[in-house]
Amino acid sequence: MSTRLVSAQEEERKRIAVEIHDSIGSSLSAIKMALENLLEMIGEDSGSAGSIQNLITITEASIDEARRIMNALRPSLLDDLGLIPALRSLCKSFRAIHRDIFIDQLIEVDDGDIPEDLKIVIYRIVQEAFNNIAKYARAEFVELSLAIMDDELKLLIEDNGQGFDLQAVLSQDDARKGLGISSMQERTEFSGGGFQIETAVGTGTVIRASWKLNARQITSPLADDTEHGRALEGLLPVVGSLEEIIPEKTWRIIDKLQTHEVESGLESNKHRSVEQNLRALKDK
Repeated sequence: MSTRLVSAQEEERKRIAVEIHDSIGSSLSAIKMALENLLEMIGEDSGSAGSIQNLITITEASIDEARRIMNALRPSLLDDLGLIPALRSLCKSFRAIHRDIFIDQLIEVDDGDIPEDLKIVIYRIVQEAFNNIAKYARAEFVELSLAIMDDELKLLIEDNGQGFDLQAVLSQDDARKGLGISSMQERTEFSGGGFQIETAVGTGTVIRASWKLNARQITSPLADDTEHGRALEGLLPVVGSLEEIIPEKTWRIIDKLQTHEVESGLESNKHRSVEQNLRALKDK
């Protein structure tokens, strides 16, 4: 259930980012173009030219801010090009703002080797860690490492900053909770991984997250990862057994329906997907 809540949150972030792009982003771009056309019509020597130019500058800043918000909600690079380009872009943006902090990127894994559902998890952990480094660490050097060793995907983020008292931070319910440690840990553990953080005052901070890839491949009993399958799988923790909600009579109807579809050449992918997922859950 926790994994589904995280997935739902990410889907909502993605939806809001698209809405901002399609509505606010498009409107701001249209305003900017209209102002530029107006400035060209009246000429730069006009008395109103200065005010119009100021409005163009403000509009451009608003467009940049909208892009920043959209990227924070859901980085488009992650969906368009994958995790590795998105991480490199994140490092580049971080360096553009914090020029006194060097980032050593040791990314030794191909994008295709990373499970799709882990990509946003890894991105969010790195994003949160970078935010903490910028706000609190006073670091000069950061190492970002992502690799697969012994069939285990390992993420490491290490800085040489001032560190902090981990137990003191975790025991407080004030603003210092904003370090986001709980968020990073929950994202890792909800996705089937292990999380560890090592730090002390004056020693810097090391964040480690890892996922066993083999274990992840056999976690789902479903025949395929469809919308029907995910919905049906979510029923198991609630009902315990599929027979409690689907009686034997229904299974006989499914058998007859599928036989008819095959014989008549009407079998559809959608019906086949539902039937496969029902049987996979029944046999669990």
